[in-house]
Amino acid sequence: MGGGPCDVQVSGDIGEPHPSFIQHQDDAQRVVDRCDGVGRWWVATRRRLMQRGVLAHGFRPIRSLGCPAVTWPRQTRVGRLCPTASCSARQNLERLAVILSRRQPYDAGGRQSRGKTVAGKQTEPFGFGFAAPTSVISGLGAVANIPALVESLSPTRIAVVADRGVAEAGLLDRALDGVGSIGTVELVGVNPDVASCDLAAESALEAGCDAVIAVGGGSALGLAKGVALRLTNPGSILDYEGVGKAALAPAPSIAVPTTAGSGSEVSNALVLHEKGRPREVIVRGAGYAPDYAILDGQLLVGLPHAPMLYAALDALSHAFEAMWVKGRSLFTDALAEKAALTIFDVLPAALSSREEGLLQALLEASTAANLACGNSGLGLIHAMTCAPSVPLAHGYQNGALLKSVGDFNRPVMSPTHAALVDRLPQFFADIDWKGRFEESDLAGSDVDAIVVASTQHPFRNNNLRATCDDDIRAIVAAAHAN
Repeated sequence: MGGGPCDVQVSGDIGEPHPSFIQHQDDAQRVVDRCDGVGRWWVATRRRLMQRGVLAHGFRPIRSLGCPAVTWPRQTRVGRLCPTASCSARQNLERLAVILSRRQPYDAGGRQSRGKTVAGKQTEPFGFGFAAPTSVISGLGAVANIPALVESLSPTRIAVVADRGVAEAGLLDRALDGVGSIGTVELVGVNPDVASCDLAAESALEAGCDAVIAVGGGSALGLAKGVALRLTNPGSILDYEGVGKAALAPAPSIAVPTTAGSGSEVSNALVLHEKGRPREVIVRGAGYAPDYAILDGQLLVGLPHAPMLYAALDALSHAFEAMWVKGRSLFTDALAEKAALTIFDVLPAALSSREEGLLQALLEASTAANLACGNSGLGLIHAMTCAPSVPLAHGYQNGALLKSVGDFNRPVMSPTHAALVDRLPQFFADIDWKGRFEESDLAGSDVDAIVVASTQHPFRNNNLRATCDDDIRAIVAAAHAN
């Protein structure tokens, strides 16, 4: 390669290590210690780099660092960082952080793009991507692992984000038992907005937090992802709306779900509600998912009937959505089918008995369903249930639309998946739920809001069967009649 100012020098001769040769954490620490003016954001980023092995084991770039003072041995995965007057160690490490945070772009359906590119635009897909970056620790009593996981992250202080109801029920104290160095505790309600996320992030920054623990349902887990992102990136969380807008990876985080529905513990997306907008605020990107997910069915024992039911319907919708979208694959089919079958088999008894083993299976099915739809992309149901003005629980809306959207997509579904749609009426009877909207649930303005919110939505575009606005209205009407 050439030796211009924006090229990486490559040599087949490894040679003697440079004094700032980064080979293990002690060397990395010495390099970082030489940097002046490193802010709080860099402390978190440095830990992230070490955790991912970039500083511990070296890093082979796939693009230029824009620094002539960096050489990358052809035969090793370890780079030599050479601070000079024009290119300091901090600048080198910052460039590493930026490269680490870059991922494949996402397409309209929320899936990582793969294919040929011309002038930076994808023209011909040749495959699909599948990723499960979150480490999942599952089992009854799994919360006992949290102190050891926190210690492995070596945080200065921890920001805790939890559902208010979870704290009132005593579950937060149980999850945090043995965890020290807590900087802030933010309790959130249902459907937090942008201001709530920014306020929680500012509190965490002021307390010097550089890691996050989330305990609760989708609202708490989603807001916690926003806090983790803001600990390493400036501005408002609204600045990162869309896909992959953050320059740096989030601070490390641990997610502990207390409902079996959202699957947010393994999702790389967060959802916030903002009044006056036609649809939710969605922030997502590769690397945004929590580092660890703790699945402990014992935390679900005291969950009231309605939240457990609507959460499970949300999880079931994730499984079905993965079956009728453009991004489905053998991998997502396997997860989605198993998740749906588990929910069919387990939920009726779990609602009545609260037996811990059943709750554990339900929680694992929820996580599997999100791994499926997180890789395939979501579809028509979620495009139709993203209007903040519709005054119905998200899981309730998803459940009410399941049969009608499934029937609409039947022409493009496999026989196996169509047979699962056929099981929905009996399943709804087993859980003693109507499986549709009540006549009083949606006003005419609500139906209009659903149509507007779904228009040009990437999830609607990802649906295998194309739709027009009249189709959306017909599906809503069918969801009243089912």
